[in-house]
Amino acid sequence: MKMKKEKIGEFLVRNRFITLGQVGEILKVQKNSPEKKFGAVALELGYITNDVINKYLQYMDHQ
Repeated sequence: MKMKKEKIGEFLVRNRFITLGQVGEILKVQKNSPEKKFGAVALELGYITNDVINKYLQYMDHQ
């Protein structure tokens, strides 16, 4: 059985890169700009860095 891929927000919270409060702020921005991806908004708001995005991508490659 194939495991469900973890969404970036779940990964970021689980690994303590962002807080649930920050997730709420990111989702507010996405509500007003639905074309923006979660990770892009998190970067834009300064909550994470490109290094964190790369860690998520590496994690996903091994799933």
